[in-house]
Amino acid sequence: MKGDEWIFEGLPTNYYLCRLLMKKYKHVIFDLDRTLWDFDRVSHEVLAELFSELVQPHTQCTFEYFHEIYAVINSGLWEQYRRHEIEKEFLRVKRFSLALEEIGLDRPWIANEMADEYVKRTADHAYLFPGTLELLSYLKEKGYVLSVMTNGFKEAQYPKIARSGIGPYFEYLFISEEIG
Repeated sequence: MKGDEWIFEGLPTNYYLCRLLMKKYKHVIFDLDRTLWDFDRVSHEVLAELFSELVQPHTQCTFEYFHEIYAVINSGLWEQYRRHEIEKEFLRVKRFSLALEEIGLDRPWIANEMADEYVKRTADHAYLFPGTLELLSYLKEKGYVLSVMTNGFKEAQYPKIARSGIGPYFEYLFISEEIG
């Protein structure tokens, strides 16, 4: 490939769109989860750890079944949170308590521990999508102003950005719970 085209080879489609728009725009805003940072991979790994440590000793349910239930519940609660129908703390714990109840465990203390540990542990993982650092470096070198906009919890988003090494690339960080 000629010129700067190599940087985009093998990257997800949204990066190709970014490439097409670069000639017109000087500011690029990224979502963090599922765009730069591999949220699904991290979430799956952390949930598997927590299930093994906290849930498995009390049930015959498999992790795969629990994960399916959790995913549906979590998605619905996040939608309610985005519509300002529920508060952050309710979402943070209720997604686990409802999933536990669905598999026959009414154990609020397990739900609370899962909620605390999930936020801590997901923030500890630094899984970026392949090519993310190269793309950010390329855009920064070309003079683009880069920003992150995210709806994730601030106590998880700041550590994700710091631990993944992408912080220095961004001029602005917009977290919905901080800006409303």
